[in-house]
Amino acid sequence: MECERDDRIDALGKIISVYGGKGKMIVFTQTKNDANELMRTETIDAEIEVLHGGIPQNQREVTMRRFKAGKF
Repeated sequence: MECERDDRIDALGKIISVYGGKGKMIVFTQTKNDANELMRTETIDAEIEVLHGGIPQNQREVTMRRFKAGKF
């Protein structure tokens, strides 16, 4: 789905609300900053946790366990 860069978070929020349901979803971004921006947004009505190389390994493991358990 193509959209302007400034509209991408709104578009992603709409996609998640329509297709996300109660399932698990992973969104890949190009940069750590993009991932962090998604985590901070209030536009997307879903619990979001971020996972990238700038996060300590032990926290990444906690995040993966929480994801697998359906906590977010």
